[in-house]
Order: sequence, then C-alpha cells, then structure tokens
Amino acid sequence: MNAGRTPRVLMILYNPGLGGPGRIARSLAASLKSRMQISVVAPSAGKTAAALQSEGIPVDFVPRERLRATWNPAPHVKYLLRFPGTVAGYRRMIRRAQPDLVHVDHFMNLPALVAAWLCRVKTLVHLQEVPSGFPRSTLAFVAGILSDRVVAVSQASAKPLARRLAPGKVSVVCNGTRVWNSVPAYPPNGWVVFVGRLSEDKDPIFLFGPLKKWPSRNRVRGS
Repeated sequence: MNAGRTPRVLMILYNPGLGGPGRIARSLAASLKSRMQISVVAPSAGKTAAALQSEGIPVDFVPRERLRATWNPAPHVKYLLRFPGTVAGYRRMIRRAQPDLVHVDHFMNLPALVAAWLCRVKTLVHLQEVPSGFPRSTLAFVAGILSDRVVAVSQASAKPLARRLAPGKVSVVCNGTRVWNSVPAYPPNGWVVFVGRLSEDKDPIFLFGPLKKWPSRNRVRGS
C-alpha cells in the first residue's frame, strides 16, 4: 500500500440478490467509503447493485456461472468452459481498480480468487456460512489456499478451515447481532418466526431445543 494514498478495496460479489451476503456487503461498503476508495463487481444488475449505487458506490459487472450440486454433467461443462473468460473479466476489473485488497464475499467464487491470485493482489475471503459436506468444504479449503486471509462470521464457520490452513490465517468477526448466553424461554402459547433457508447450517431446530439428529428433508418440509 502506497503511503499517503487512500486505500483501495475492490469487493467482488457472488450473488446479485440482496440476501445476507449482499446486505453485509452494502453495510461494509457504506461504512468504509469515507475512509477508503470502494468499488464493487457484481455478477449482474440486481437489488444489491442498486443498493450500492444508491450509496454512491461504483458497480461494474462480470457475468459468471454458478457451481451447481447436480449429477447432470451439462452445468459443470458449461461452468468449466466459461471459467477462463470469467477469470479474464475479473482480472480486467482488478487491473482497472488497482486495489490494495480484493474482498471476495463467497468461497465458491473461485474465478475471482484465481484472478486476484494471478494479479498478485492481497485477497480476503468472507466466509459467511459453515462449509458442510465434502464438496463445499473442499471448495472452501481451496479458497483459503488462494486467499491471504479468511474472515469467518462464527467459530463454527472458521473451525473446518482453521484446522487445515496455516495458523492465524482464519479470523472470526461476528456479524453485528446480539448473542444469547442460553436458549431463550418462549411463552408456551406464543409464535416463533424463522426467516431464512431451512437448511442444516442455519439450524432453525435450535429455536425449539437441541436435537441429536437433523430431521429428514421430508420432515422439514412437512413441519
């Protein structure tokens, strides 16, 4: 980083929708823009890009293919065929922005990580979920190798990588939410609303008490 120059951060987003990662990206960019020069690359126009642009933050676009959990080979072939072009698109954005740091908000955005590695730019991966299962945990490990630092939002997210990467490479910075020391008591006739994806990593069953085994998909859907 050049002395006397305003630090430059390029944030590369994986999803165009204003979900959890998008909201965190918007909050980070808005809070840092008074001290740093922030620019963003998104996969397409969407609510996240619109929210960032409303904050006066420049947004460029590099289309990319998603990795899909399917046995159908066609999406994987399409992903691999577009991989070099996606890397080249990210490299062009990195060269244009000349950032001191590239912030990648999802460990599955391997083209962005490869592009930053090829450009020899310091890279941070924001790990916002628990990479459960062999394919996702392997991708998270590869992302950790390609990046300079990994920032996880919880100890549960950090633990799988902290055991496999160099000591001190994985840090935990929790999201700005209130942490309970124990399970809260709910009124017996009250309502509990869960807003989010019914998946194991989000653990909605925790609201109703600990279970030794995650229920089957049919039980979750039927609940």
